[in-house]
Parts: sequence; C-alpha cells; structure tokens
Amino acid sequence: MRGKQKPVERTEARADGTGRRFVRPRVAAIVLVALAVIVVAVLAILTASKLALDGASARRDIETRLETLIGRPVSIGGTSTFSLLPRTVLTLNHVRIGSGKDVMTVDRLRAELDLTEALRGRTQLEELTLTRPETSSILTFLGTVPQVPPEGEEATLSQLTNFLLNHLLDLRTLVIRDGVFGLGDGSRATGISNVNVVASWPRRNEAARVSASYVWNGQPAKLDVSIAAPASLLVGEPTNLSYDLSAPPLAVTFRGQGSFAAISTLQGTFSLDAPSFVRAARWIGDPAAPLPDIGALTLKGQLSAFGSRLSLQNASVGIGGNEGKGALEMTLAEKGLPLVSGTLAFEHFTLNSLQRAIIPLPTSPVDFERPITLDFVRRVDLDLRLSASSADLGSIPLNDFAAAIKMKDGVAILDIGDASLLGGRGQASVMINATQHAPTASGEISLEDIDLSALSSTVGFSTLGVSGTGRISASFSSPANNWGAILRHAKARAKLSASDGSINGVDSSIFLSPGEHPFAASANQSIPYSSLSAELSAEGPDIELQSLTMKTGQRNVQAAGVLASSGSVDVAGLILPTAEAEAPAPEPMRFALSGDWVDPRIESEPLEEALAPADR
Repeated sequence: MRGKQKPVERTEARADGTGRRFVRPRVAAIVLVALAVIVVAVLAILTASKLALDGASARRDIETRLETLIGRPVSIGGTSTFSLLPRTVLTLNHVRIGSGKDVMTVDRLRAELDLTEALRGRTQLEELTLTRPETSSILTFLGTVPQVPPEGEEATLSQLTNFLLNHLLDLRTLVIRDGVFGLGDGSRATGISNVNVVASWPRRNEAARVSASYVWNGQPAKLDVSIAAPASLLVGEPTNLSYDLSAPPLAVTFRGQGSFAAISTLQGTFSLDAPSFVRAARWIGDPAAPLPDIGALTLKGQLSAFGSRLSLQNASVGIGGNEGKGALEMTLAEKGLPLVSGTLAFEHFTLNSLQRAIIPLPTSPVDFERPITLDFVRRVDLDLRLSASSADLGSIPLNDFAAAIKMKDGVAILDIGDASLLGGRGQASVMINATQHAPTASGEISLEDIDLSALSSTVGFSTLGVSGTGRISASFSSPANNWGAILRHAKARAKLSASDGSINGVDSSIFLSPGEHPFAASANQSIPYSSLSAELSAEGPDIELQSLTMKTGQRNVQAAGVLASSGSVDVAGLILPTAEAEAPAPEPMRFALSGDWVDPRIESEPLEEALAPADR
C-alpha cells in the first residue's frame, strides 16, 4: 500500500519538466520590492552622515546663485532645513538680500532641488518659491542687478532677457507669494502689493509661461505671458508670444512673434480697451496726474515694433465715442518725450468732447476760478492728422473736416485746415502754450461765403441778427489758467464783410425820425443792405465797435462805439445819402444809441449842416 504524497507548498519553488526549480511570479515581485527598499535604505544610511553637509552645501550654493544673479549680498537670519525625501527641498527663513536701505527681505525661501544631483552632493534648482518678498524701492533694488553692457550704458531688453535666462537655465519654476514692492521713487504711485507669480519653463525646448496677479495703484490686475521657445530668444530668433493684461481700468492683449536680438522686434495683433483714458493713464502712472478726460479709448490693429519704434497698422481707434480707422506710430526716445503720430479717418468726429475734456466751460461761479489742466501738453509729443465726413464744433455742424493736432515741447496746436460749414468754408488754428507757469492761448479763424442767417440762429440770435453772405476773420489771445482770467484779460479782433442781406429785428424808422425813441427789437422789421463791413475788438468783457459801414438803399450808415461789461451802450453814427442817390436825396441824419442794453434808447436828429458831396 502506497503512502500519501506530501503536497508541494504554493509559496515554495517547484520543478519544471527539466528538473529545474523556479520561483512563482508573486514571490518575485515581493522580492524586487524588498530589494528596492533595501537599496534606498542603504543609500539613505550611506548619505545620512553627509545630510548636514549637503544641506549646508545646498544653502551656500543657493546664496551664491542669488548673489550672482542679483549682485547683492545674501544673508540668512533664520533657521534652515534640508530634506532629501520624498522631495529634495532646502528651506531658508528670514532671507535678507542687499544691505543698507536698498534691501529685500523674504520671509521664507523654498528651493526644490534635483534628487539625483543632490545625492551627488551638487545643487541644481528645479523650483524656487519666495514667500512674502518685500522691498521699499523695487526700482532701486533692480537697479543693482549687474549690467550686461559696459558701465554707463543702458541694457537693452535683449541683453536683460538673455542675462536672466542664462542664469536660470536649470530653474524650472519660480513662484512668488504675497509680494510687496514699493517704488521709492518719490512718485505718488502706491507700488505693487499682493504679488503672486508662477513662472514655469519645464524644459529648454518647451514653452515658458508667466501667470501673475497683483494690486497696482489700488486696482487688482492679472497678467499672463507665454513664450513658445524661450531658447530662441537667447540667440535672437523669432518665437511666438502671447500677452494678456486684465484690470478694471485697462485690458491689453497681444498675439504674434517677437525677437529680442540686438534690436527687439514684435509682429502681431494688438488690442487695448480702456473704459476711461484718464483712469487708465493714472493707473499706469501717477494717480494724481492732471490729464483731460477724453472718455473711453480703444485700439485694435497689427502691431509692429522695431527697437524703440512701434506702429499700429490697419488700426481701429475709438476716442470718446468717435470711431475711426488709420495708422498710428510711437517712438520712445532715449531722452525726451515719446512721440505719437499717425493719420485717422472718422465717419463723424465730435470736437465738443475734446473741448469739454481740455477746457470745460464753467457751470457755476466757482468754476471760473478753477484751474484749467494743461500739464498734459508737457508730457507727450503728438502729431496726428484727422479727417471726418462730418463733425461738430459747439452747435455748428461741419462737413468734409480735416485737421491736425500737434504737441511739441509744451506747445499744442489744433489746426483745422479745411471744413465745410454754414454754406461756406472755414479754417481755424488754436495754439496753447504751456511752457510757462501761466499757460496762454491764441488763435485765428477765417470763414468764407457763409450764411450769416444760419450763423445768427446757431449762436442764439433769434430776433436780432444778420442775414446775407459774409466773410469773417478773427484772432484772439488770452491767458489759459482759468475762465476768470480769460474773461478778464482776453483780447480779440474781428472783421466782417457781407453783401445782399439785412439787419433783422431793427426798425429803420427810429433812426430816421428826429427825437428820442426806445430801441426795441422787432421780429417783423429789418433793414436791407447791399454791403456791410464792420470791425470789432475786445479786451476782457468790453467790446468796441471800431467801425461799421452799411449801404442800404440810397443811404450810407456809419457808426462806432462801445458795449461795456457793465451793460451800458454808447454808439454814435451818421446816416448820409449815397453819391448815387437820386433827387430829392435823403436828409443827412446823426444818431446816438445809449443807455443800458436791456432798455437802450436812440436819439436821432438832422445834421445842422449838409455835407458836401466829396465828404459823403
């Protein structure tokens, strides 16, 4: 009788058909895991005695790397920790970069290192995190970074970019948390706070991206920048770029290519949207900058940049609700003001919005002494050509409008080269000189073949007015610091010549009837004329009628006088027969218009002595 065979244990080795023994797969896996654990444990044991040294070495390497990059001494005022597993991390507390007043403090610096290099006793940064870095003057602090060009020369964008990339080639990610950076430049800008940044460049042949959020001048903002091939920038080759800035006062986007070679270049689509130009400009720069509120500003087009010159082609531009198309250029001078130039065409352009923004009319007695803000004229140089199918100036409609706006060295000029208005043509030029403490304004206006009746209605003369076809030329000069100064000290001269019209609202009989009569406007009365000319001047609120000559029927009317700021009227004149008057010729008369303008009176009487024909 055969005995029972002993069963083979499942966990032991067994023989195959050749008589050899082998291990089951499950047992092999357990053995491999165990061996891996043993290897790691051995490595840890072998390096345990060197961890303090490696931590100190990594700390010294980080300090050296920062000192090389920033060009300032780096000191650690707090504790430091170093761990090899599960991540190789060096943490430094209370880091101080720099000395004296130009210093940056970092609450905590966390450097994540490459494990393989750490085991070899070397430091290779993969991720650097700065928690609450703070400096009172970021501009001064950055100014201490080693300059690439020779001393005394400014670094180009290409040089600075290459410098940073070359020094951070092994750094995959840079993180900034809750940074606070003051400006310390004496400006009224509040600096940058709540700064949170993640800058990543996983591998040399991959794209780099910067995502940031921060508060600038009291407004939150988000920034995203992407560079498709950062390594190409190191050799000056073009690469795809994207830029997105989003904040309540301003939104900017760019999609295209760029190259930071010896001369930086950009090519791509660009857009800018500012609900309020003045708020956007103050947010970017000085929060208290005195700027005109021209309303919303939008820009869209193809951006090209070459060095310090930028151009926007196929541009769509919105200025205070006026929508136009054209091209713009900007030149950023190394010294002096930036220059903005271009040509824009509008379907309709409202000059009133510019007038209200630059020199708003007073609406209360206090407004007469409120300063007129013209400091912006000294902040930028401008050379724009504008055209519009239609425009408006006050209540006067314009057609076929062409103008130029220039600002140079604190002097601004609005030159309306040509416009169709009131049935005729017109030109005007206005200059504002802001080079002195008290700015001044001056200008000239010329109107040809205009409808005087339309002009009278436009300026509000509903009863008293002039009709006919006329020509007007005028010039003025004035202080421009406030409306009170303008009304008190402005000087102006004007000439009018007209033909085939009438003086409306005036009864001619009161001039021809001897005696004293009230002067009252009458809508149903008028004095027709075949020719009319007048010269006027004004100084402050006082108006002087230097001369008036009018031919009406068989009479010539001559007059001169003053309309004072108090409202008093003092005008005297003659009514004489023309040389062509047929017999019996009209009787020569003289008249005087005087009194208060609300209720003036006119006194007429025959001349005591008839004038000779040569004197007529």
